[in-house]
Amino acid sequence: MEDLKDRIVGSQSGTTGMFTMEDAIAEGGVLAGTKTESRPYTSAPIAMEDLKSGRIDAVIIDEQVAMQLSNQNDGYKAIPLNYQNGDPVEESYGVAIPKGNPDLVEAVNAVIAELKAGDQINKWLVELSIADE
Repeated sequence: MEDLKDRIVGSQSGTTGMFTMEDAIAEGGVLAGTKTESRPYTSAPIAMEDLKSGRIDAVIIDEQVAMQLSNQNDGYKAIPLNYQNGDPVEESYGVAIPKGNPDLVEAVNAVIAELKAGDQINKWLVELSIADE
């Protein structure tokens, strides 16, 4: 993260990538007081186009999206976003389910467990050229 000091960094508006950058450059953040600029985009591919044209220096987006875009664009590489001490900038995903619906929670958890057990999620990532086999 600290390597982004004094850089122009793009991210998709309304995403955790954008919020991560805004937190980093805000008072008390690891990039506070630097010339680092956060630039919002309507989509990750549009931010990638500005990266390719040199209008920005980096893009912070979801790892799988970054891997897919870098696989589609020669000369670009997706790297994990870490702090200088090596700690990752973590992001978690979840499924929103209305309260009071235990049957749906059970069904969603069962599907997720089945996908993990059969390694289906990784198979999809390989199929989409997002991950290596």
